[in-house]
Amino acid sequence: MRQLALLFFYAGWMLIPFDNLRIAPSLGWAAVSPYFFFASAVLFVLWRPREFAANFLRVKVNRAILLQGLVFLSFLSYLAFGLEPGLVGLTAFKLLLGLGLLVSFSYVIFLVQADERRGQRISRKLISMLAASYLLAVLCGLAQYLAILGWGPALPFDLVFARFYPEKVQFSFTEPSFVSLHVLGIIVPTVLILAPARSRARTLLLACGVLLLLISIVSGSSLRALVDCALFGSGLLLILPSRKKIKAVSAMVCGLAIFLALPSNRLVERVESVLSGEGVADPSALIRKFRSEAALYGMVEHPLSAAIGFGFGNSGQAIESGFDKAYQNMPTSIDLDEIEQLRVRQDGLTYSMHVKLLAEHGLLGYLLLLLMLFDRRRKILFFATFVVYLQFDSYAFYTLWLYIAARIFDRARDEHFVRTVRRAA
Repeated sequence: MRQLALLFFYAGWMLIPFDNLRIAPSLGWAAVSPYFFFASAVLFVLWRPREFAANFLRVKVNRAILLQGLVFLSFLSYLAFGLEPGLVGLTAFKLLLGLGLLVSFSYVIFLVQADERRGQRISRKLISMLAASYLLAVLCGLAQYLAILGWGPALPFDLVFARFYPEKVQFSFTEPSFVSLHVLGIIVPTVLILAPARSRARTLLLACGVLLLLISIVSGSSLRALVDCALFGSGLLLILPSRKKIKAVSAMVCGLAIFLALPSNRLVERVESVLSGEGVADPSALIRKFRSEAALYGMVEHPLSAAIGFGFGNSGQAIESGFDKAYQNMPTSIDLDEIEQLRVRQDGLTYSMHVKLLAEHGLLGYLLLLLMLFDRRRKILFFATFVVYLQFDSYAFYTLWLYIAARIFDRARDEHFVRTVRRAA
């Protein structure tokens, strides 16, 4: 049972960079890894249900009051504003998939900690597998960039990808803008959690992250990658000790120099447009801006929701309440068919987890969640998680659950559980 659970986990782990497959159940964020992680979690629990449940729940019990408080706030919100069963059910399903990664990854950490020799083997395997997968993603992006420049053939990526943008470099990701999600949300946490010491696989994984950002920025495919990296780099200057700030400043200066040296392309033009005060002319960015603004305007329309939110999974009602006010800010020169469709069918997407949490749980619930998640020993990982979810709102995405697993199952906090798993294994 354990080997089968690990097999499912390894499959999901290797497929993380490939979240744009036609075979994926969802054509939004077309990822299959969450389903493998959920299957792995079920198998792990079936393998050692008693030991796992007792110790996992023991770690969680000191958070029970907060979780019960959030449930109670949602109950009050449903009474005050009603609920959309379909959207609430879909949000709960995404949350369940995310918990699958938390459970399966936590159990992998337990196995790593229970036996030092076996743990090193598993850690090296995970780093090597992820590095190889991201190397393949980099090669996909390089082939796409050469085709855009006319230096290579246009490969039929659309036969495999659910979404394909021939005019941009998207690697193997759902959107070209997902580059920073993978670098800050997957590569950085994996290195911090599983590979703190130098190794060839760790170096290759970090090199893949740098190449992903470099190709994306040079090709002008993702303004978001530039913005997220600037935010993360600025945060590092506040978080890192003085002796390490020199390296962070040097990296930021090098990145800025590369960007300024770029010839005129879409990315430079978009930055110049924003800095000149002309606003955002990109339809994709406008739609993201509209969804977040509509949800926030919806909270203004209902002051009670600013405190307790509209309820778990009910962000669609916030968007609906603030739709007309946010629509007034949209330029008439842009085709806004996707926004118009929201009048007919609301999907509840805000494209920002922070806005989503504010809309669903209010300022009170949002601050309580941040307080629960913050850990001084994991400041870099916490800030990377914070930045990643500024422009992404799926509970099924990996970064939050990697952070929680690293935080609550730290070796220093969980020696009792390590001894239990060692005896069970």
